[in-house]
Amino acid sequence: AQRSGYKPNALKVFVDDVEVGDVTPSGTDYRVYTTNAFTVTTGHHSIRFESTNGTQDATCFIDLVQAVGA
Repeated sequence: AQRSGYKPNALKVFVDDVEVGDVTPSGTDYRVYTTNAFTVTTGHHSIRFESTNGTQDATCFIDLVQAVGA
């Protein structure tokens, strides 16, 4: 969800430092967004969300991140 009264804050989504998609919230309510499918090996992995707005004052709220196996 984006912060009310501010410009949307687009996010890039990375898994193990590889970009797998991007998300731009379309309103102040929470919604479901998905990325492209990706494959990982057995073991520990990292998921990172990175703002694309540089130094602008913009905020996104993230809730309920899920990784679903095929």
